[in-house]
Amino acid sequence: MKPGNFGRHRYCQAHRLTVAVLVATACGFTFTLANAQSDNLISASERGDLPAVNALLKSQADVNDHKSYQTTALIAAASNGHLEVVKALLVAKADVNARSEVRGDTALLLASANGYLEVVQALLGAGADVNLKGVGGLTALIAALRNDHLEVVRALLAAKADVDARWDVRNRTALMEAMHGHLEVVRALLAAGADVNAIDGTGSTALMEAASTGRLPMVQALLAANAAVNIVPAAWQKRPAGARQHSIGPTALTAAVSGGHADVVQALLASHADPNVRTRDEYAPLTIASAKGRADLVRMLLTTKADVNAVEYDGSTALSLAMQNGREEVVRLLTGATAAVRAGK
Repeated sequence: MKPGNFGRHRYCQAHRLTVAVLVATACGFTFTLANAQSDNLISASERGDLPAVNALLKSQADVNDHKSYQTTALIAAASNGHLEVVKALLVAKADVNARSEVRGDTALLLASANGYLEVVQALLGAGADVNLKGVGGLTALIAALRNDHLEVVRALLAAKADVDARWDVRNRTALMEAMHGHLEVVRALLAAGADVNAIDGTGSTALMEAASTGRLPMVQALLAANAAVNIVPAAWQKRPAGARQHSIGPTALTAAVSGGHADVVQALLASHADPNVRTRDEYAPLTIASAKGRADLVRMLLTTKADVNAVEYDGSTALSLAMQNGREEVVRLLTGATAAVRAGK
């Protein structure tokens, strides 16, 4: 839910309670006094009008009403970062875990998504459930890190947010989502015990994602946290229920080679990535590098005992693809490597 969208259809809204009731009647609505008070409370909370909020609460406005706006005053205030209004509503016994009717978002989830740290802290202090999920299984933690709100991430982790909660149809974790953000967020998740080898529904891991985009600092952080650099049977046992067995992603090394990220390739090889491991229907790293004409990557892979004579699922080899694509330097490297293999060197 986008902050600021609460109550965009207030056809009969006015600032003062008496005016609101008169206008509502003139428009043909049958609002009761309590309805008008609650509508005004949500509107005042959305815009951060503390005096109006206090006056309405004093006049017994229903702090948890949400029928007209499909949200609550607390959600409206929290999503817009109005800390003092949030505090006033909490004192008035606002339901800290109430959900909006459209998306099921909570005050904590929206405040986290928008980076309102003090609001997040106030909600947590009032007993907000840190692991309640919104649409698609989105959690406050994932909402915060997707927008690189590091301090909010830390606050949620300190409140025991489930660091490995899954969301989205792909069964992704917070660590996977963090691969496209800031390194400090990744470090915070790893320090909180995030499963570095978790596998999503497409067979991808955080390391594979970081390798595919060439994020060397991310790769180094994951490797330091003992990320599995090669696909091993034990890792596949962690695949979430419902994951398609034929939708297996590339290895981290294959992903890095495909993206042409030489520094990442070097880091993975230094961490004992097997140059001959591949997933079904994927070329080996050497074949990919050869087809692309990346002589630098070919040299690295040959140095780590890549199989120069490996035949791919379609019958091609690294040498045949290099020749087919006119990669002369790579052809020379592979020819020399082939001759060395034949000579037993």
